[in-house]
Amino acid sequence: MQEKLRFYVQAGRRVVLEYDEDIPLSEVEAFLVSVVAGVILHQRGVLALHASAVVYGGKAIALTGASGRGKSTLAAALAADGWPLLTDDICRIDFTDKGPMAMPGLSSLRLWPDALRTLGRAPEDLASVRPGHPKKILVEPNEDVQPTPLGAIIRLVADPLLDKPFIERLTGPTSIFPADNLVYRVRLGRHLGRRLGLFDDLTRLANSVPIYQLVRSEGPPDLPALIRLVKSVLEPV
Repeated sequence: MQEKLRFYVQAGRRVVLEYDEDIPLSEVEAFLVSVVAGVILHQRGVLALHASAVVYGGKAIALTGASGRGKSTLAAALAADGWPLLTDDICRIDFTDKGPMAMPGLSSLRLWPDALRTLGRAPEDLASVRPGHPKKILVEPNEDVQPTPLGAIIRLVADPLLDKPFIERLTGPTSIFPADNLVYRVRLGRHLGRRLGLFDDLTRLANSVPIYQLVRSEGPPDLPALIRLVKSVLEPV
């Protein structure tokens, strides 16, 4: 018999959880901090980037991209280089009179074993995201981080024909499209009636902060080279 795990989210304020007792709590938690969190933010009309974010020079740098593009891996490398981790996977953006603010979120990075080895970490020393799943949890404490002004967005892209990574500034529609790689579960947001709201939010974002595209080759990333490229466009932020 298939185990049951269901969530009902109402108006972004009330969550009803139904699950079989045999399901590990770690698996329940994994859904709460991902899919359910995304539903809540979309129902509240809040912009949620599909991004990991770090802090550099007092500004938040959001690393966005499709799953598997190395957001968490690069965030972990930047954290090891002294950039405080702000959040992983979901980056909530609040628009204020002072500009867009990136809000603190998860301090645990979910990484594949090969990514951890690239970072010089032993996967066998870390807990799995849930029983039987190969991804591991790397905790980067971020208790001291606060809501931080968003300084830049860097969209991560992989090109199998590329030999050397590069970074470029995006302008116009290319800065916010495709939205599928920029917004967390954008199709879900559209289904919940957020199509126009998301477009307005992304346009506002593009008018407020610079958006870059960081293109690298497929395969294990050259993390020192990627860090240098990120720094090259952020000095000063």
